Amino acid sequence: MAIKSGHRHIFHLYDMAWRLCLPILRHHHRLKDDFNARCSAAHLTPADLWIQAASAGEAYLADEILKHLNPTRPVKILLTANTHQGLEIIHKAIENIHKAQSEITATAAYFPFDRPAIMNAAVDRINPKLMVLLETEIWPGLLF
Repeated sequence: MAIKSGHRHIFHLYDMAWRLCLPILRHHHRLKDDFNARCSAAHLTPADLWIQAASAGEAYLADEILKHLNPTRPVKILLTANTHQGLEIIHKAIENIHKAQSEITATAAYFPFDRPAIMNAAVDRINPKLMVLLETEIWPGLLF
């Protein structure tokens, strides 16, 4: 798919905005502990299915999706969240699904910052066959 020149400029500006904001975000009390994981794709694992749950509400929905999956072959699932609370819920869901479903291998991680360069690396590393976004938030870097 060809990218229009105007879109390329917009994404360049979006990437620059992220580059300028990241040093400031490093000092935010809610992002401090896991800041480096959010700036990289290195902590992400390859998966067939990537489910992004922004926070607690979406994490509970991800839990329900896991409970109702009945794959006929082994499937690797990566669940990501933006918040610590969401990630805690996802970890519990994974623990429960591993007890109940032998065909599913699931891992959890923080959703990386939406900077296009980070998202390109994340998508390349995960290489999902399918991605499910469980919120109405828009992630331009990811969607691009």
